[in-house]
Amino acid sequence: MRRKDREICKTEEILQIIDRCQVCRLGFADGDSVYMVPLNFGYSWKAGQLTLYFHGAPEGRKMELVRQKKWCGFEMDLCAGIAAGKRGCDYSALYRSVIGEGRIEEVEDPGEKELCLRHIMAHYTDRTDLQFAPGALEQTAVLKLEAEWVSAKGNG
Repeated sequence: MRRKDREICKTEEILQIIDRCQVCRLGFADGDSVYMVPLNFGYSWKAGQLTLYFHGAPEGRKMELVRQKKWCGFEMDLCAGIAAGKRGCDYSALYRSVIGEGRIEEVEDPGEKELCLRHIMAHYTDRTDLQFAPGALEQTAVLKLEAEWVSAKGNG
């Protein structure tokens, strides 16, 4: 990281950023291009391991890349505004962000899928007791990304 003065190293601070983020973007290498997709997400942090959870349709470019690559990057951020300056180059964004990459896989086991979906719902609702409609698990693709590395940065 070039700007060490903006690096966020404390686990508690990184998790506070993740807690406040509403969208996580996944990035996949796809030949000579990059495919980025914004997703709703949930997460868990156990024994120093960040695991992210996603859901979506079982087909499409994202799922093709998950099945082919099994590796992706992720990014999430909070924008708090702009700090004004006297000149153009004196302005600065006020933000906090988390990036990383890791192994991503489709979750097949119905019990594990339900647990992953509970993490997603808890992230947005703080509820872990929600029920899922019959058949919903079979119609929904659930993804699990185990982060190999995580980096956080902030200004302001």
